[in-house]
Amino acid sequence: LRLGASRLTDDAAASRTMGIGGISYQFPIVSWTGRAAVAHDPFLYSPRILDNDIDVTSLTFAASGMASPHLRVEANAGYGDFSDGNSRLSAGGGLWYVWRWPRQSLSAGGMIRYLNFAENLDNGYFDPENLYAVVASLRSEGAIGASRWTYETAVEAGVQSFTQDGVKASGESLWDVFGLVT
Repeated sequence: LRLGASRLTDDAAASRTMGIGGISYQFPIVSWTGRAAVAHDPFLYSPRILDNDIDVTSLTFAASGMASPHLRVEANAGYGDFSDGNSRLSAGGGLWYVWRWPRQSLSAGGMIRYLNFAENLDNGYFDPENLYAVVASLRSEGAIGASRWTYETAVEAGVQSFTQDGVKASGESLWDVFGLVT
């Protein structure tokens, strides 16, 4: 359970406070783990989005598990309802080879992603139709030394095809770098 408030200020110095939060539930699927989640959050990826007061309510389902001692499989699907009238469908799946040590792991693999927005509203965020991506992924997670702190990192690169404003783009490069310390 996650509950809170977010105070947002746009380029014109106008502020708004909104409730944020979500609930997620993890459950066993034989030897795998399933997850269902609902969340409501501000969409914060650019000043233009903040100026347009866009929020998103999302619903996601996922399953993951080890298909063998070193082979991890993940699959997910989701729906997002945006306060500007747009909606988003998403799905993905991946396969990683996993190396484990006592306090860390390293995974290398690949995944496919699908993303589709109902409309291109030109409200400051990338809202393509029929985005398909093939991505190579390198991930690591674990403890930071002997402390209670942990980290997650990922580096991804691939190609994507999509339609934006009626124009089809094919073979466009895609990369992502992610890091989290908790």
